[in-house]
Amino acid sequence: MTQKYTVVIEKVSQIIFEAIAAREENLKDKVFEIDTDLLSLLRVIGLRVMSMLLTMLITQVTTQAQTPGWKIQRRPTIKYTTIFGELEIESPYLWNKKQKKGMRPVAEGLGITAGKHSTALTKALADFGVEESFNQASLRFEEHYGDRCSYF
Repeated sequence: MTQKYTVVIEKVSQIIFEAIAAREENLKDKVFEIDTDLLSLLRVIGLRVMSMLLTMLITQVTTQAQTPGWKIQRRPTIKYTTIFGELEIESPYLWNKKQKKGMRPVAEGLGITAGKHSTALTKALADFGVEESFNQASLRFEEHYGDRCSYF
């Protein structure tokens, strides 16, 4: 996947570099903490990009499902957890009055239901859970990913 985004990675890296270089005072005194701060920043960026991508995909599957007769009846939000953190996403419920039938395009089209979590998060939880007690795994997950995971 990385090869497809080489140019984008270069541009984004340059933007982040310039922002950090311009905003951080005494950067040389923080040389051993730079990677920790950068990781926190990249997590926030990752969560924001995930939110944007999911919003786009939700719009796509909902629009595709809105064929004649199907109307959005309500727009509940559900929690979906990624390696970057938890997101609240919209999961529209569509109703067809004539067929007296409902559908959930996010669940049916994307496979996302309330409480679901990404493959990357599942793998990280399994890795930590195998090596540690559940309490220790939760602490270790927080140390590595910056967020205490409620799955432990």
